[in-house]
Amino acid sequence: MNSPSIEIVVAHYQEDLGWLEDLNPLIQPSVYHKGASDILLKSPSRRIDLPNVGREAHTYLHHIMARYDTLSDLTGFTRGGSSMDIPGLNPILNIFLQNLSLFSRKKELYIDLCPHIELFSSKVRKENLQGNYETLGDFFQYIFEIPLEDREYACRSHSAFIVHKNNILRHSKKFYEKILDTLSHSTNPREAHFMEHLWKTILGSPTCYDVAQKPGELRKGTEVDGKTIKTPTLHPFEEEIKKSLFIAS
Repeated sequence: MNSPSIEIVVAHYQEDLGWLEDLNPLIQPSVYHKGASDILLKSPSRRIDLPNVGREAHTYLHHIMARYDTLSDLTGFTRGGSSMDIPGLNPILNIFLQNLSLFSRKKELYIDLCPHIELFSSKVRKENLQGNYETLGDFFQYIFEIPLEDREYACRSHSAFIVHKNNILRHSKKFYEKILDTLSHSTNPREAHFMEHLWKTILGSPTCYDVAQKPGELRKGTEVDGKTIKTPTLHPFEEEIKKSLFIAS
């Protein structure tokens, strides 16, 4: 029986990647580089050059398509500058590595890594950007072929998460290719921004844990952008990841 595996996909443009040097060498980084300048990566990082289109959403989907049949058990997806946005990113990844055999058994695992919460609705627009879909609701209907209910939603920002390969494989390659096609026409397409709101819907599951939610804790009112919404109270990442290790023996 093969040992469980974990890797991290890094969508890079010109951000400082020094934080990768502090990663445990057992975590395999795949750096997808879209910048004009050259970069020097220390082993064992794997560098893949891509055209500068579609922001990080294009990068993530390219990885999923290219590695669909050979995905690691757990894959972290993050931007090159995420160490600035996510407190203690390396310790979080090390927790996954230390508990890899347990986490790899959580077949529906999806954990958002960023503490910042954004509010949005189906009517979200990105007026100054190019794209084939005017609103998030339009794009959602294109992807899932059902309408998005017109109400307010909350999501984690910065498109940083860890997901089990089973959640990725719930959708066909054709499904991902359909989304990827909308991201390849521009450096900064509207649909790439819409994807920031949709990763958990695409790759999550009804039993997945939010890294900032205590398992079983009631949701409380939290102030976000001047509005009170029902969302988990934020807690230190490391402790909450450990508390999500509820696996029947």
